[in-house]
Amino acid sequence: MSLGRSPLWMALMNHQISFLKQSNQIPPDLLRRLFEFRHEVFVQRLGWVPARGAEEVDYFDTLGPHYAVCQDQDGQVIAGARLLPMAGPSMLRDVFPALLGDRPCPQDEGTWEISRFALRPTRGDRTAHRRALLSLVGRMLDFAVDRGIHRLVAVSDTRLERLVADATGLPIHRLSSPQRIGTDWAVAGWTDVSTAARAALADRLRRDRARDDARTAA
Repeated sequence: MSLGRSPLWMALMNHQISFLKQSNQIPPDLLRRLFEFRHEVFVQRLGWVPARGAEEVDYFDTLGPHYAVCQDQDGQVIAGARLLPMAGPSMLRDVFPALLGDRPCPQDEGTWEISRFALRPTRGDRTAHRRALLSLVGRMLDFAVDRGIHRLVAVSDTRLERLVADATGLPIHRLSSPQRIGTDWAVAGWTDVSTAARAALADRLRRDRARDDARTAA
């Protein structure tokens, strides 16, 4: 069963998750809000990208990527990521090669890169915050399994790396030590994709849901 289409998945929270390919297939307003959210994170907060207007858009957005987008009930983008096969241009190879250390950059068809991976800082509701992250990661894992992708490589700040590891329980392997970029530390890491990993995440989601339901009933 696809995690993305299961009742368990739909019960996560009132978030809307979509995989959207290419800008001409995305509602213009959603695309604008996604790029504005990226501007908040990667320009204003992390300082990874110089300021150019109110949206953060780069060359890799012209390559037909898939986007994972998580919105709240008000339509605010609260999490997002971009996925591209590493057989072509990638941020890790072409923008952040220092994060590879001494390793060669993966460039096979079965390895995809997650870039511009970001989560809006919590405003007090940590349960909703965690579930938004679980939703986004679960969708990306589901997407990868369904397409025969065997490995996901991500570039992120170290704070998000810790949040993903703690929330999902997925083993994340660093390619090298973190590097200072802008105002924060960046790191590249990978995780293997498999039906077993997807099942483990589904089990974690069930336990997470049961724990929260028990707290609500207490």
